[in-house]
Amino acid sequence: MTGSSNLKSYYNIVFDQQFSPFGKHLATSDIFGQIAVFSLSSALDSTNQSSGKAASRLLKGHRGPAYSLCNAGSLLVSGGTQELKAWKWEELVGNSEAVDPVVTLSPPISAASPVDINGLAYDKQSQTIFSAGGNGKIFSWDLSAGKLKGTFSGHKGCIYCVCMRTGSQQFITGGEDGAVYVWDPSASNSPVHTIKAGDGRWIGCVAVDQSGEWMVYGGSDAPVVFHLGSMNKILSLPVPDGVVSQGAIFAKDNIITVGSEPTVRHWTVNGLPVAAVPGGHNHAFSVAFNDSSVHYEVLAVSGDSSDVNIFTNFGYKAFSLSVC
Repeated sequence: MTGSSNLKSYYNIVFDQQFSPFGKHLATSDIFGQIAVFSLSSALDSTNQSSGKAASRLLKGHRGPAYSLCNAGSLLVSGGTQELKAWKWEELVGNSEAVDPVVTLSPPISAASPVDINGLAYDKQSQTIFSAGGNGKIFSWDLSAGKLKGTFSGHKGCIYCVCMRTGSQQFITGGEDGAVYVWDPSASNSPVHTIKAGDGRWIGCVAVDQSGEWMVYGGSDAPVVFHLGSMNKILSLPVPDGVVSQGAIFAKDNIITVGSEPTVRHWTVNGLPVAAVPGGHNHAFSVAFNDSSVHYEVLAVSGDSSDVNIFTNFGYKAFSLSVC
């Protein structure tokens, strides 16, 4: 490894990750604008001690950092500064030497005030991608037509996260103003529910379970379990004082959270601690579970290094993938 590669590895931050639609590959996005693609079959092959842990494809996806990833059917969508791009999964995992985006879109914002696209979410029913970023607005996009569909306003300041509410066309956002909003594109371009009013205590992650009834959100305060059906806060998860949360998911009937500590925390929906597993990152930004393949059912955690830590058993880290 060259000196420049060593420096790049040392300073890298892997912001987001996304498993492929059939669960055979993992893509990551990082501070250098790179999109790395890993073969899970190679990584999990015990005979591949090192080569299987390296990316099968590493491409320069964005001019600046690549902050977010999201599946949109057979496409992988990536968000950078002032642009989002869609890539064909079949090309990313194929053998072609070069891969180009099938579409590149830019929010209608002045180039003098560029916007970082921090979060992406995809609604399968309407085939719409939602992008959330630094100007306090959410944009909806028609990827097939390559055009903007709508603009949603309500946040004051940067939006850090967005996710779909399962079983509906509603989506949920959180940001630096401390607000958590529910939006319904069929009803309004303003929030239809305020889960948490803006109080300046920023929100870094939101997630909804498969039923669409339960959600968890977190940030500078402890993660909160919230019941969407009754629109009631249920409880706060007792993370250590001073720990901020930047990633949360529902997986195997549990909640998993990561943030500013080298620990991956597992909880029941009732708020009981299940496990506190050494995660390897001093600050983790993303946690993802591969529920698309029973053969490659792994948990992946990324953060303040070039390593993406893989958990084949939720109780310990099995190995790391390396984004160089």
